[in-house]
Amino acid sequence: MAEDVSAWRAAFDEVFAGIAGMFGRAESRRWARSYLTGLLAPVERKNSWQLSDAAGVVGPDGLQHFLNRSRWDADELRDRLRSYVTTAMIARTVSAGVTAGWVAADSAYGRDGKLRAFCEARRLSYVLEVPVRQTVNDLDGRRRVDTLVGRAPAGAWHRVSAGLGERG
Repeated sequence: MAEDVSAWRAAFDEVFAGIAGMFGRAESRRWARSYLTGLLAPVERKNSWQLSDAAGVVGPDGLQHFLNRSRWDADELRDRLRSYVTTAMIARTVSAGVTAGWVAADSAYGRDGKLRAFCEARRLSYVLEVPVRQTVNDLDGRRRVDTLVGRAPAGAWHRVSAGLGERG
């Protein structure tokens, strides 16, 4: 049990280290950490009163201020956590011996340079949708994807349908 708690704490610390820089003030970082710890804790009701109480703080004002008035970007936080979860999930899958021909993902994941670097470092083939304005490295430096695609000969591409649907 103590080993599980220790492993959980280490994993939480690793994840939080990846997002801590988003909170410019030390006080905001403390509140973010307390808030996330409270959400993961066995607190009966996840409201600001009980989460503050679980953090050892009297009253909900500090947590409410953090959630409603402090400056942090929820979209950036989501994207950073998505990157962490995606690479961790792929690493666990590969470590478990699951074989796959490639990693495939839409542009929400494809625009993440860390995911591409992660796949390349592990020699995993990948097919990731990227926005047309995305820049990637090629042999001559950084280029926009639409520029690279425009350089390919006419017969280099063929359409493959994923089936009927929104984009199929």
